[in-house]
Amino acid sequence: MNLYLNRSYIPPDELSTLQSDPRSKLEALSLHANKFIVESLLNQHELFANMYTLKQFFLMQKGDFWSIFINSVGMSLNLPASSLKKFELEASMVSAAVQRPNELFDRVHVRLLSNDLPSSESLKGWEVFSLDYAVDTALSVVLSSNHLRKYQKVFAFLFFVHQIDWKLSQLWQKHIQLEHLLLKLSLVHGQLRYASLVRQKMLHFVRNLQNYLQCEVLDSAWKVFMRNMSTALKLTDVISAHDLYLSSLLPKGLEKLIPLFTLVAKFCAMCYEDFKLLFENLKDIKRVRTVAESRVARGEWGMDLNEDEVPLRQLQTQAMKLICENFEDVLSTTCSVHMDNSDLRSLSFRLRFNGYYS
Repeated sequence: MNLYLNRSYIPPDELSTLQSDPRSKLEALSLHANKFIVESLLNQHELFANMYTLKQFFLMQKGDFWSIFINSVGMSLNLPASSLKKFELEASMVSAAVQRPNELFDRVHVRLLSNDLPSSESLKGWEVFSLDYAVDTALSVVLSSNHLRKYQKVFAFLFFVHQIDWKLSQLWQKHIQLEHLLLKLSLVHGQLRYASLVRQKMLHFVRNLQNYLQCEVLDSAWKVFMRNMSTALKLTDVISAHDLYLSSLLPKGLEKLIPLFTLVAKFCAMCYEDFKLLFENLKDIKRVRTVAESRVARGEWGMDLNEDEVPLRQLQTQAMKLICENFEDVLSTTCSVHMDNSDLRSLSFRLRFNGYYS
């Protein structure tokens, strides 16, 4: 106790009063010690800067970075997890950080969960990609390994949502390529329009979910956290504010949306394979027509019996329709049963606004 007094954590004008009342002395020492610890965490150990860095990367709030990064490694993450190289992913992260937010970016590292998950041989890169964060010893009081696991859990869900969004965007790009090739060949493929409508319904769901998480969950939780931190006088207040912040990042009921993600991923995989085969089919049609046009240009009329016109390949519209119906049924059930009486009521209103899915 004399050590604290000698260090002058207590103003001199209070010493005489405190020496006559031991209990008041202990309370004052506790108050000043807590003040010293909190100020040290904020100033010397940059608590806010660390929390902001976690927000940008683990909560995927740095949109430009994640857009560049996912577009650069998306195809690699589609491959089996065993083919991933940690150093390549970290190099892509450095390339994506065109403007570093601060020096704390160096604390963010790639973590592959291949060794932590059973049957990792059958997993894709998307399923094993995660992040890790280097924490100072002093900050470990507020940002413990248990807290970091909670950040990683939130990141896993947000990264899953971004994965679905990326796959739908890739599907749209393939669709545009097919439309351009069909236009060059003066062909029309009506089934592509149906695939586009289904994709748009799914994209509407994903984008509304992303907007809800960004504006109504993550931003709101951060504002409450900042407000609580502004009034925190003790270390326990800081820890409590951080715990409350973490507990509000994933509203209850979000796990009910996983079946929807599964259906969207199944639709994307099926359409991607269909589009790939259709693209090869259109290339064959173009090749046959090119041969016929060159023959006509040389004045060689007629057609070789071995070079019949290649028929236009059809898509799996029945399978698409089945997935679409399942998607709408699950979404309708989820909105009416799981969302109306939970924290997801606002998301339910967004999805059912103007009767979009009806």
